[in-house]
Amino acid sequence: MLGGVLHPMEAWLLDRGLKTFNLRMAQHNRSAQAVAEFLHGHPASTVSAVQSDEQIAASGVQPGLVRLSVGLEDPADIIADLAQALFSNF
Repeated sequence: MLGGVLHPMEAWLLDRGLKTFNLRMAQHNRSAQAVAEFLHGHPASTVSAVQSDEQIAASGVQPGLVRLSVGLEDPADIIADLAQALFSNF
């Protein structure tokens, strides 16, 4: 999308996406809320294999932070995956 005029295909895709935007955002919010409620009170830790301790600290990531990408999938699937990871014996 370069220039001052939106190409017709991109305009159509944008219009199509905006028609369901509210529905998708509502589902994102419901899913994220369900996952957050499940995680509340569960201690967890994360390890980044590609960043040094200095890089992690410089990015503002604090110990105890859990970052998940929760989308349109069924929150029960995400919660089941998290439960398996949290309660498995490594």
